[in-house]
Amino acid sequence: MSPHLGLQRLLAFLDDWLFPEKVSCLCCHAALMEEDTDQLCAACRQALYRLEWTHTAVQPPEGLTHLYVAFLYDAQVRTLIHALKYRSVRACAVPLCEAMSTLPTQDEELLVPIPTTKRRMRQRGFNQAALLSEMLAKRWGMPMCEALVRTDDRAAQSTLNGKQRQTNLTGCMATCADVSGLRILLVDDVVTTGSTAREAARALLEAGAKSVSILAAAHTAPAQLPFDLPNIKTRTFRSSNQ
Repeated sequence: MSPHLGLQRLLAFLDDWLFPEKVSCLCCHAALMEEDTDQLCAACRQALYRLEWTHTAVQPPEGLTHLYVAFLYDAQVRTLIHALKYRSVRACAVPLCEAMSTLPTQDEELLVPIPTTKRRMRQRGFNQAALLSEMLAKRWGMPMCEALVRTDDRAAQSTLNGKQRQTNLTGCMATCADVSGLRILLVDDVVTTGSTAREAARALLEAGAKSVSILAAAHTAPAQLPFDLPNIKTRTFRSSNQ
């Protein structure tokens, strides 16, 4: 065996060892087959089909025009989002973005990720909403701008109950770019009570945005929500190689 071939095999082994998500399913860690796409095994991909968001409602949270949702926040979807947020497995953004990119959005002009705090940026090394926004911007050819910032560092929404989430983020966001007259499409990983989206919409509308909608990878079950949702748009999830 030539030294060059030996080095290639060694590098491939190290790559698989250091980045196992490239050879195993992002959800169940089963070995991937050659035909598997988006780093998901066939079983987990089929499970994602069953988690497509299909609920509809009428009244939007204050300030939002539309809510576009790809999945119900459960099972494999929860696994992907947790790995993305808490283990920094950025590859998990790929199947989420693939689904989000097929949603029938309207006439939004600018992608704006929901901002995170400086503390969480230090912990995670990136903002998952910004990563999803960047991927969507490339797919759609739509401009993306981190036009919102967090002005303080409050308790994480995931640690609070529904009632506490409603007030925890009040006044915590501000714009840092010109959004006057633009139709904004916010991007986030999960929508739960809608309080984060409403605070983002408040800041953008006060800065002169024409309208604000939000695109999320997932939403919690409707029975858990304290309010009606905006005109929810759904989509059909397809493999990226189709």
